[in-house]
Amino acid sequence: MKMINRLRQGYFSIFSKARGHKVDHEKWTSIVHIGAGKCGSSSLQAALSNRPTFSNASQDRKFKYISIQPKTTLNPTQIKLRIGDQPRNGIPSHSFDNIFFDVEKGTRTRKPERIREVRDYLSNLVKSEFTPIISNEALLHLSRKPIYNELFTELGMDSLVFLYIRPQVELINSAWWQWGVWGKMTFSQWYKGIQKTTHWNQYIRHIRDMDFVRELHVGICSNDVVSDFFRRIDVTIPNETALAHTNKSLGTEELSFLLRHRKYRPDPHTPNADAILERYPRSKYSQKAWCLNQNQVKMVLENHRNGNEELLELLPRNIADQISNDTKWWSAEAYSDRKRWNWTELKEDTRIIQQDAEMIRFLEANGL
Repeated sequence: MKMINRLRQGYFSIFSKARGHKVDHEKWTSIVHIGAGKCGSSSLQAALSNRPTFSNASQDRKFKYISIQPKTTLNPTQIKLRIGDQPRNGIPSHSFDNIFFDVEKGTRTRKPERIREVRDYLSNLVKSEFTPIISNEALLHLSRKPIYNELFTELGMDSLVFLYIRPQVELINSAWWQWGVWGKMTFSQWYKGIQKTTHWNQYIRHIRDMDFVRELHVGICSNDVVSDFFRRIDVTIPNETALAHTNKSLGTEELSFLLRHRKYRPDPHTPNADAILERYPRSKYSQKAWCLNQNQVKMVLENHRNGNEELLELLPRNIADQISNDTKWWSAEAYSDRKRWNWTELKEDTRIIQQDAEMIRFLEANGL
């Protein structure tokens, strides 16, 4: 049996399990950030990687951010070494498919030894009075697969879960420039598929029913995700958050460059150049890219309208009011000033050739 506990402050909704007695919200033993992608995940991972060990304000709970990898688990010291002198970098956990399963032709075979290793690692942290923190935005999509409910339970997790969401139109635009445009599908093919993954109401219902979820907290990406996360667990917001806002969508000039020079951005999952070009001095003057025409905007809004109306019922009043009053969730008029950029027509003249040369020098100077 479930119950909904509505928190009426901050930017979170809380779903808690009723276990035959009044729920003690401090009983969770781990924290899992599950996404969504393009909703502040990289910024949060960067902040946690730069400050992987910390305590709450009252000093009665200690936290350790860890990164679970296929063959090892990185502790805070190892994470700090990995990011080195690049404070904008974050080290998330790896894909759970690769960590805990051999996946071949759609069949998942468990890796019992690796499961035991991670379970013991987490258990030892808790015994040492640390709360482990794990982050991987792809975990959101595992909530629909029963096998992962069993996995989290076997890992002994009893977790406070964080999920951040944003208006679907904004997310689809951002996701196209992050992943879609670098893949093999046409925009129309990709666009049809991505819409199936942005029904937040469905995910929330699935996550609530996972046995390892002690509490589920939902935040809106339009707020400061990093500050919200630390505030919710009663931790003084670290100075590192000033460095953490990363993985912002590039402008049309930087995207044009990468589309002309695909060796720097060969596929959807090699975004090294993006992270460097975020810091390119001229990037702040570059026009932001937009991939949807007005008809597509209207279609996205209509496809999600019923689900978003249910979302209002699932969330506490304060956050539901934010969504209800934000026209970006409901009206195409909110996007009337956005003009679709045709990324297939890449011009090349003397100015652009000179600008490309500048960007190449900038990338090479920053280690690419």
